[in-house]
Amino acid sequence: MHTQWPGTGADGDPVYDQFKKPLIPLTTNFVGQENALRVGGCELLSLLGEKAFLISHSLGSRNPLLLSNDCPEYIAGSINLEAATSPFWSYAEGLGGFAGSPWGLTKTFVTYDPPVSDPSELESESVGEETLAHRNCYLQVEPARKLPQINKVSYLLLTAEASVHITYDHCVIDFLRQAGGKPEWIKLADWAIKGNGHFLHVEKNNMQISGVVDAWMQKKSFNGTKSD
Repeated sequence: MHTQWPGTGADGDPVYDQFKKPLIPLTTNFVGQENALRVGGCELLSLLGEKAFLISHSLGSRNPLLLSNDCPEYIAGSINLEAATSPFWSYAEGLGGFAGSPWGLTKTFVTYDPPVSDPSELESESVGEETLAHRNCYLQVEPARKLPQINKVSYLLLTAEASVHITYDHCVIDFLRQAGGKPEWIKLADWAIKGNGHFLHVEKNNMQISGVVDAWMQKKSFNGTKSD
């Protein structure tokens, strides 16, 4: 099913070796990472002179959520490739998992309505039967609090056909909808874009995928930036 990777994906393959070169160690201090972004992220966006589209991948997808919360006035749209922001939970390779983001989709504070001063005030529950093909979600216990700041920014999630994300990305969409948002979800296979894995943006058909993203951005630019 994963047919779009350019090469063998093994050490010694020139494409894979080049892919590895820019990689840096992954921090386990996600709270520190998020706080560091918030120190200057909005200030940087304010210097651009116009609203920006934010494009993220995997763990980087927490960043647009934080900036959407802190300074939505600077953001034209949030585009998230295979977002690693499953609500409240991190999934194991098999069934099950462990507690993840205490603030829902992030490790640090975001604005809720009614307000929350500590993440322990957010009550969550497992929704749906868990299978390897379609994981259960952890959503808020109703009545759910809303995310008034994050919801001001149009949100797009893209998920590849041959990625494990296809089994649980629906939880991100369900969480944002429950919190009053209008997120959009593009499953690439539904657009006849098949064979991609988690690193879809560096695979053989990446220009086809970029066309989908560009069309979404053009639509938002033409119609304004409010979610449909």
